[in-house]
Formats: sequence, C-alpha cells, structure tokens
Amino acid sequence: MRKNRLDKKLLQREVGRQFGVEKDTITNWEINRTFPSLSHIPKIIKFIGYIPWEVSAQNIKLCRKTMGISQKSLAKQIGVDPSTLSRWEKGIKAPSKEKLKMLSKCFASFSLSFVQTEEKSFL
Repeated sequence: MRKNRLDKKLLQREVGRQFGVEKDTITNWEINRTFPSLSHIPKIIKFIGYIPWEVSAQNIKLCRKTMGISQKSLAKQIGVDPSTLSRWEKGIKAPSKEKLKMLSKCFASFSLSFVQTEEKSFL
C-alpha cells in the first residue's frame, strides 16, 4: 500500500481521509503492525488496483461465493471448464499464472463494483 501511496504522491493523512481512518492507522497498515478491518478491504483493493493476497484454493471459493456466482459462471468468465475451476477450489490443481491474473482481475472488479454500490447507498 505504501508504494502505491508514494507513486500517487499522497500523504498518509490524505489516504486516511479516503478510507475514513487516522494517519496513524495508515502508518500501522503500511508497516504491518495492524491489519485493516474487512470493511476497508474493498477500498484498499480499489486504491492499489489489485487483490493484495495470494489467490489460493480457499480464496477462490470464498471470493466466488462472496460474488454470489456459480462455478459455471466464473469458469466462463475466465475461459476454463467448470470442472477445472472445481479442481482449483478443492486444491487438487493450481491455476496457471495467467489464470491467477484473470481471477484476481475478476475478483478486484467485483470488489470495486461493491465499493461503488456501497458508496451510493450511503449518499
């Protein structure tokens, strides 16, 4: 997160305002002293532009279920057979780097649309 903040030439207090937290909270996140709450994760994904954790078998299934889509639908979006996605979710096989990138983009775009929906609902 720090690298993205510096690349955007933003101060910690400016990023803190975007997330609704104090400057010290941003400092603690950047030095891994504390972790953001779940409610901040979609905003962090939007800020940095990618999912900041490894896409593992458990994460694939969790993200898909969070998105509320079927294996068949997600498989179609990333161009694989549903049985392949099922094997990934069970940890039997691992996705290629290319497919991991596609999954990350798919999950990140969902997170971004979730953030935008949440922001509109609070206006």
